[in-house]
Amino acid sequence: MLHYPAIYLFILFGGFFSIILGIGQIIIIRRKGNHIVLALLLCFIGIYQLSNGSPLLIELGLIQKDSLWLQAGLVSFYAVGPLQYTYFMNIIKARSLSLPYILINLIPFFLVTMIIILPSALTGIKPSHFSIEGQLHQTIAISSVGLYLLYHCRVTILFIKIFRHASGERRSVLIFAGIIIVALFLLAVLWFFILFSPSLMPFIHFTVTIIITGIFLFSYLQPALLFIISLEAESIRYKNTRVDNLDIKTICNRLNDIMTAEKMYCNDNLTLAALASRVDVTQHQLSEILNRFMNRNYASYINEFRVREAERMLHDDPELTVLDAAMAVGFNSTSAFYNAFKRYFGVSPSQVRKKKN
Repeated sequence: MLHYPAIYLFILFGGFFSIILGIGQIIIIRRKGNHIVLALLLCFIGIYQLSNGSPLLIELGLIQKDSLWLQAGLVSFYAVGPLQYTYFMNIIKARSLSLPYILINLIPFFLVTMIIILPSALTGIKPSHFSIEGQLHQTIAISSVGLYLLYHCRVTILFIKIFRHASGERRSVLIFAGIIIVALFLLAVLWFFILFSPSLMPFIHFTVTIIITGIFLFSYLQPALLFIISLEAESIRYKNTRVDNLDIKTICNRLNDIMTAEKMYCNDNLTLAALASRVDVTQHQLSEILNRFMNRNYASYINEFRVREAERMLHDDPELTVLDAAMAVGFNSTSAFYNAFKRYFGVSPSQVRKKKN
């Protein structure tokens, strides 16, 4: 008889919920570097959670006790730490890291997959010690959590630098992100020390589901969080300025002329480098100018022009759909458009259109 079935049911919910969020990152948003990293991160967490909820599935007779799913779920945690670190680095650098960099960080995951999963999948023979109490299971569990702690420490150090640099108003928004980072770190430490007590593990996985749900809810209520982290990271990088000898006012005026006259923002493939070349500065200089003198990063600067143009289009053409307006001004998805629009106007596109009418 399985103890605490409700806990395992909640763990399974967290697994399915995480995978759905991961798939949503690919379906809703056009495939771009950081969204793919986030999608993979969520899917791997989901697979791990589903494997941890497998005792309930076994009890119900839905899967077999020696299913390969248990191995796949445990091995998947090798990818969580590196992907979480990569995603955070993408945010603070305001650009996607190269594919080779991501693959190098995933080497431990690939190695363990080839050693553990592939032989079992090809031969159908399960490792002899891969039970929940087995030596191989515990070795993989300890090493995967250790790897996660290593990467999470790097994320924590970077976040502390950003938090210390943030102003009072921004710091209040960053507090929740700090709580999540600290909670995940403490959870992983606790995880590490109770790996030899399998009876306590369901409560750890239960907590992971709570954290996943909490992150989702807060990201919905505070969509500007990642933008603030990125903005503060840029501010730290620009302590050693590159723009002292530039005519900032002239560059800003030229930028505004280009954006309003040529509407370069309507190009969904517009890059920071391409825009910088139009005003005869480097992309690093332009990024610093936007951050220091306009108090925004590249994405927020472009999106402001886009949502203002979309608002005008929706007002002038009552038959125009929100999706058509979003695509016309350079957005790749309606979700990105809605988030940017609400951040700028405080209401949804439909609400703005109703007010105008």
